[in-house]
Amino acid sequence: MMSEPKRILIIHLAGIGDLIMGLPAIKSLVETYPNTRIDLVHLDRSLSLDACMHGIDKCYHFSEKKTLKAWLHNLKTLMQLRYVHYDWAINMYSIHRWIGGVKIDGVMRVVNPKKRIGRQGKGIHFDLGPQESDLEGLHEVERQLAVTKILGVSGEPVRNSL
Repeated sequence: MMSEPKRILIIHLAGIGDLIMGLPAIKSLVETYPNTRIDLVHLDRSLSLDACMHGIDKCYHFSEKKTLKAWLHNLKTLMQLRYVHYDWAINMYSIHRWIGGVKIDGVMRVVNPKKRIGRQGKGIHFDLGPQESDLEGLHEVERQLAVTKILGVSGEPVRNSL
């Protein structure tokens, strides 16, 4: 069993809907590690969710714009993340294309956490994480919970009745 981390970075570079589906897994991490600094980095199209991230210490974002200003913002964000010295960096979302794998690998290399955690597949290797092929047939919420389950974190999809 790994020792309790002091600093966790959740990487969620997907759309707003995918981030919403990650909330049960994020909530489980926050509840399991209440004394741990937990930060989140996501795309700027999900900025409106920052206020909903209860238990997250700091939200960072990457810009998807193709401008010099956006590129400099992203570089600054990467450097800020690197200097936190995270124990774990967790990529919650699936990597669908090789370019996504290159981006996540680049973020992981710059952030340089002690442990790289995520869904294994598409040419990128994490220190820990479920095989993407083992998650076939599961809903995206369950897939993201499977990533945290590898860490001994238990969580369930949120069931709301309307």
